[in-house]
Amino acid sequence: MVSQTTPVQFGQANLAGDDRALFLKMFSGKVLETFDELNIMEGLIESMTVSSGKSFQFPVFGRAAAKYHARGDNMLDPALGYLNNIEVGEREIFIDRPLTAPALVEDWERLTNHWDAASKTAVELGRALAAKRDKQLMQVVAKAAQSASTLTATQAGEPKTGTSVSVNSLPGVSTGWSFDTAAKAQGSFQAIASAVAKLVEADVPIDEICLVMTPANYFAAVAAPDSPFIHADTTYGQAGNAAIGRIHRSMGFKVMYSNHVPQTNLGAVEEAGTFNSYNGDFSSVKALAFHKSCIGTVRRSGVQVERQRKAEYRSDFVSATCVEGSGVLRPESAIIITD
Repeated sequence: MVSQTTPVQFGQANLAGDDRALFLKMFSGKVLETFDELNIMEGLIESMTVSSGKSFQFPVFGRAAAKYHARGDNMLDPALGYLNNIEVGEREIFIDRPLTAPALVEDWERLTNHWDAASKTAVELGRALAAKRDKQLMQVVAKAAQSASTLTATQAGEPKTGTSVSVNSLPGVSTGWSFDTAAKAQGSFQAIASAVAKLVEADVPIDEICLVMTPANYFAAVAAPDSPFIHADTTYGQAGNAAIGRIHRSMGFKVMYSNHVPQTNLGAVEEAGTFNSYNGDFSSVKALAFHKSCIGTVRRSGVQVERQRKAEYRSDFVSATCVEGSGVLRPESAIIITD
């Protein structure tokens, strides 16, 4: 009998190198899949990837004014008012410390469990990153609606600030943000219409506007008697349907739901590791209406998944990490809907 043989090494790539190199690759795919699925804000905001630097500067330009020329006027004469002095400001977004979700997966757990411990752990890592980032982005949207204008000079429609719409401040409405009855749902629908009007008055493009509310309010809106949300969809062929529990658009908004709508007072103290402002008093927030230009994300690196063998623990150390930061860009592109 031979003293040694050569078994098939399923973890080795191309019959060379580490005989465990191909193991646990499921972590990366599972993390990214879960992150993309649960992070609804990813495609709803402005984002850019930078290669270096601790922050990124976003210039903000004011508007120019036009004037008819009179015969013989010298347009270079400041006294005649032809020349535009365009105000310029800036918004700066910093790169926060790496946001991580690590886990140590022991060999014994993987070998003895009747369920796939590695796969379940990967899903939780992606979920943790997605939830944290989604919450922060919605908080920044709310902060945009609470922010002052970047430009301060009163010219050509500036300054423009974030704002809010109170349901009870609307004429003939005193029901607050609710969908318990047809009348209450109609009042909330009027608040949405008012929010649309405010955004349009601030020259915010009507396309790519989103309304995000809690799941409880979203499905109450679907089920409300004579729901104006469903009626508005079917009238214009948008396939809003109570049977499938879906509101696609209403008053120009893309309507969505999320568990991450900020509705508490988080105080002013920021979490360690952040260099941007994410916290504030969001206790009055019922829904968020915004255009993608209201906030921005500067990304140094997207979600990366790393695995290291820790033989001393008979385990694999896996971490999911992203490096980025988010901040307010255009306050006039965000509105908070309150009672």
